[in-house]
Amino acid sequence: MTSKRGRPKGDGQNDDRALKAIAEKLVSGEAQAYDEAAAAVYLTHKPTQSHVTKTVKDRWRGKWKVRGEKYLEEARTPIIRYVEGPPVDRLMMTGVEHLKHLRDAQPLQQFEKALKATGLTIGQVRAQHDAIIETLRDPMVRSALDRIQSGEIQAALEAFRKYQA
Repeated sequence: MTSKRGRPKGDGQNDDRALKAIAEKLVSGEAQAYDEAAAAVYLTHKPTQSHVTKTVKDRWRGKWKVRGEKYLEEARTPIIRYVEGPPVDRLMMTGVEHLKHLRDAQPLQQFEKALKATGLTIGQVRAQHDAIIETLRDPMVRSALDRIQSGEIQAALEAFRKYQA
């Protein structure tokens, strides 16, 4: 069995970014020929490790000869793809449609969905509700809430501080 001698085919370097940039320059008309586009791209896509300019450009040229048409075709195709279907503004509900949807939805189903999302049980919600109602029935809290509604914020804050103490 004989093995192939020498370096394996290919250099293992990914030059796709540079080759795509060359194709974009050619398609946009910034450059008239491959050499002009490659020289312009070389200035922005220089390899970071040690290199020889001629070697890099020769490597790009070899890859361009093999895959250049593919890169040119990609550069010619528009980035925006049009979707068949209703216009974009009809994909979202209008305000009236949204309100109609909310009106038609069953409150009990909405409540059950919210409970399921939070992981609470109806018993836990009732317990919290009862605790809140009990707190609101306290005369000091009721007095403080009345003062807040009447605009006496400072007095209400003092009453809450007394209640907390």
